[in-house]
This record gives sequence, structure tokens and C-alpha cells, in this order.
Amino acid sequence: MVRWMVSGSMRWIVLMVACVAIVGCDKDDSRRADPAAETAFSLVQVINAMVDAPALVVTFDFPDDAGFEIIELTTIEAFRQISPTNTIEVGTATLNVTHTHPITGLAVTLIPDTSVSFGEGMIHIVVLTGTYDDPSFQLFVKELGDLDDVDVTDTELQIINISAVAADVYLEDPDSTTGAPRASLAAGASTDPFRLDADPVYEFYVTMPGEATRLYDAGTAQFFRRSRAMLVVHDDPRGPGVAAFIAGQSGVVLEQPNLAAGPRLRFTNLWPDESVGVEIREPFADTLIRNLTVDPLATSDYVAMDADTVFYEITVTPASPVLPELRSIISLDEDSYYTFAIHGDVADGELTTRSFTVDERPVSTTTNVQFINGAKLIQVIDQDTEVPINLSFYLLSAGESIDDSPPVSSNIGFLQMVATRVAAEPAVLVVTTTGTRDIVAGPTAVQLDDKASVLISIAEAPGGGTPLQVTISTRGE
Repeated sequence: MVRWMVSGSMRWIVLMVACVAIVGCDKDDSRRADPAAETAFSLVQVINAMVDAPALVVTFDFPDDAGFEIIELTTIEAFRQISPTNTIEVGTATLNVTHTHPITGLAVTLIPDTSVSFGEGMIHIVVLTGTYDDPSFQLFVKELGDLDDVDVTDTELQIINISAVAADVYLEDPDSTTGAPRASLAAGASTDPFRLDADPVYEFYVTMPGEATRLYDAGTAQFFRRSRAMLVVHDDPRGPGVAAFIAGQSGVVLEQPNLAAGPRLRFTNLWPDESVGVEIREPFADTLIRNLTVDPLATSDYVAMDADTVFYEITVTPASPVLPELRSIISLDEDSYYTFAIHGDVADGELTTRSFTVDERPVSTTTNVQFINGAKLIQVIDQDTEVPINLSFYLLSAGESIDDSPPVSSNIGFLQMVATRVAAEPAVLVVTTTGTRDIVAGPTAVQLDDKASVLISIAEAPGGGTPLQVTISTRGE
């Protein structure tokens, strides 16, 4: 039995590894085997473009009389992860794609017992597509070609569109004057492999057919000589629209944020005593973008910003004049989600704010969870020494106690946030002071739904101090 595994640190037990860099890697001819011997094997690569995929196991099972029986690829960060190009037995294998369910621990079969034929001297690229509940795959087979020639200065590129919409894909050479898309593809379509000059820095973006508005704008893309790559256009897993990535046969992905998509910003009020008004302005043009009110211990919806604006002036004003307003200027990146936390402390006479980035990609069988500590707790050591008290968050299954399970997130200080991804199942939240078993909040039931995003905040009691309060805000797909 021969297996290879793809993980954060890659281990390989294989017959031979094909060397191709990110979008390629120069060959060392002095170290290559005889070309005639190489054609006894086939090459295979798996690209995971299933937008809501958790970690998957991809297995090719050969008959007993084959040179080896099973090749298994295990992906850890599943979506947009690929395996390097590697050798595989020539012949017909049975493809299975499975996932170990985080709650039951049992294998869930997504794609069962599908025959895949591997021919001599060919590259076979298996692209996992669809969704966890409706999985599929596409197989692309192409000849090795002559990219090993010393004088080759090209990239061999293939463009595939697995999104739900037709798309024009642009890779514009700065010296070109045509203005034509590199490919116009219907949903589910692909180009044949083609040669692309690897030297220019290309402007890379995607539009609807015949339209000028950019659905996805990667900025620039550059390729390496004597390389092979696939450009994959896919649905944006976080909502309407498309995105893209470039997969190189060395197992490296080039992905860029969508410069055509503005940031999204939400506000959470961790002050139990006051509503706050929030004003968002473009500071240089002094243009009002949005006004909103956030009630005590409430979280607003995301506010979509303009992709062309980088700096924002945020003014937070208490509903009553117990504290002065707070004005700050922040910088937000395109295609990113942010949480802006607000805390008021009348005793100290100040408003405090802090912003955090949030991963909102939905992943099947899991829930995105963010923990925010909005409680300013202090331990007095002596009259000259005070130290902050940090918090630990537990999410317990039915029947578990804090003695049975480690915290999901630990040592979270005041106005700090920690994000994680956990199994989608009902849980019990318990919060302790870090380094102790002293429970300061909970037990509180938390519904962790499949592909949802949950913000769990700890706030002080009205007027400050304990008992601490738990607030839970859930955002669906």
C-alpha cells in the first residue's frame, strides 16, 4: 500500500514526485529519469474548489493486481487547497471522496465509487466542485507537452469556470491594445490548455459577458516560464458574486482579495448602559456614508463600503452626554469583513473602540465562532499593583464539564477577539478566568448551526463589574 498525504507539513511516500513550481518550477534535466521510463506512469493532481468544503479525503483505489493499491490525499484547509502533481499507476482506479464528520467521527461519503482512467504520459487534474450537499467533480486530461525545452518562455494555462454564471476572464498584457477577454466561458465551461507568455505582469479580472463592470479584480498576476497552471473561476462562498484563484502544479495556490468588492463593517456595543450613535464618513471628501444606532449589548448588520475608499472616519456618540463622543480614522482592506467593538466606562470617563477582521466563509458541518471579551476586570494585588483578568471560553457538549474539556479559546484580554471554527452542534458556553476554574459567566446554551457565524460577547453588568453578561449574535449563510 502506498499513500501520500497533503497537510500543513507535507509527508510523502510515493514512487516519484513530479517537480513543477507555483505556477511552475524549472526542471533539472540531469536528475530526470529516462523519458521512456516516465511514460509507464501517469500524473495526477486534485484541486479542491468545493466552496463550502471542510477537510476532505480523496482516495484512488486500484485493483489488487495493480502495482500499488491505494493512493490517499488528505487536505487540511480544504477549499482552494491542491495537491502537488504526482505519479500514479496507469490504469483504472475507483475515486472516493469522504469527510470525517466532526461530531460523529464517522466517514461521510460525498463522491462514491467513481471510475477514473489514467493514461500514460498524461496529466489528470481532478477538480472537486459543487457543494458539500451537492458534490461533483470535473476531470481534465492533457498531454505533458514540451515545456521542458530550455528555450520555452511560456506558461501553459487552462481556464475553467465552475461558477453559476457566464464570465469573461481578462489577462491583459500591458502592451496589448485588443481589450478582448482571454476567455469567454459559460457556467461550467473551460478552455483548452493554451500557451501564455510568462514574462509580462498581467492585469487579471472577471466580468459578466460583454460588460465592463468588474465582478472580480485580482489586480495583477504573473506566471513563471516552463510552467503549467489552472485558473479557476468560482462562486464567492460568502455571498453573491464570483472569485478566482490560480493553481500551480507544485501544490501552491495564488489567490488575491477581490479589489472590486468593498469592505464590510459591523458594530457591536459592549456597553450595557447606553445606546450609541455611529456616524461613518469619508474623511477627505467629508461625505456621510451611513448613520446608525446600536443598542446596548446589540450587534448591527454588516454595512457595505465602497471598494474605492480606504480610510473611514468613525464617530461614536453616547445617547446621553455621560461620555464625550469618540472620533477615529481607520483603514479597511477590500473584500474583508470587520467587527468594530465599542465599550463605555463612566468611571474612567472614556469610550474605547477596537476593530477586528472576521472570516465569514461558511464551511459545512462547522460554525465560525468569534469570542470578544468586553469586560474590564482587574485584580488588585496591593495598593500599588493591579493586573488585568483575562477570560477563557469553553463550548461543552451535553454532559461535559470544564474538567472534561480544554477551553476553545483562552487568555483573552479586554477588548480582544479570538476567532475559531467548531463543530456545528448545540453547545453549552462556560466562561472562566484564565488559569482558574472560577466560572464568571454561564452555563449558557448556544445553538451552533451548520455554516453559520456566531459572535459571542462578554460584557459587564449595568454600571460595570459583575455579574458578567453573555450576548450571542448569529449570522446565517
